[in-house]
Amino acid sequence: MITAIKKIQRNISHLWSKSNPLVFSEKKQLDLAAEMVPFGTWEYDLLSGYINWNQPLYDLFGVDRKNFDHTLSTFKEMMHPDDRPKMEILIQRAIHDSVRDMRYTFRLCLPHQPIRYFRGNAQLVYNKKKEPIGLTGVCIDITTQKLTEKQLKKERDKATLYLNSVEAMIVVLNTDATIRFMNNAGYKITEYSETEVKGKNWYKLF
Repeated sequence: MITAIKKIQRNISHLWSKSNPLVFSEKKQLDLAAEMVPFGTWEYDLLSGYINWNQPLYDLFGVDRKNFDHTLSTFKEMMHPDDRPKMEILIQRAIHDSVRDMRYTFRLCLPHQPIRYFRGNAQLVYNKKKEPIGLTGVCIDITTQKLTEKQLKKERDKATLYLNSVEAMIVVLNTDATIRFMNNAGYKITEYSETEVKGKNWYKLF
């Protein structure tokens, strides 16, 4: 994700340099890139514990700048309770295991707002002694994607329930003739289990 955003920055810089002798600052480039692909950026100082968000991230989260005290504990309180331990482990792993690049997802649970899903990338920041002093990263809203995935799963589960209620054998094959789905009647007739059948070539198996 960070690589893709930097590519957008380079494209903006290239277009701008052709029409204007002035040079964009990195912040301005990020702001313009955020208008093309909505995302926010953040920084976390490991020494002070101070978290800094850019304005697009406040907008993305739906948080008023005046209501955020820039601490990790407050940010974790905004998260879904099940995601808080995972985020803490991720940060500790990055620091102690020197994981340079991290990918993360979490849910944001704010009062009077529906649960929203976010995904991001983060990198460690080092001082001149090669010691980790901070984290920096980007974050995008993937709520629509997650809700779509949930709806598709719901529809698949409903279809599977229906197909399993049919007494006749039903088999769905992939284009390479491997078995994608077989209903309960099929397992009963063939006397195979799902693990023995799924992904196997139909013509070789039967």
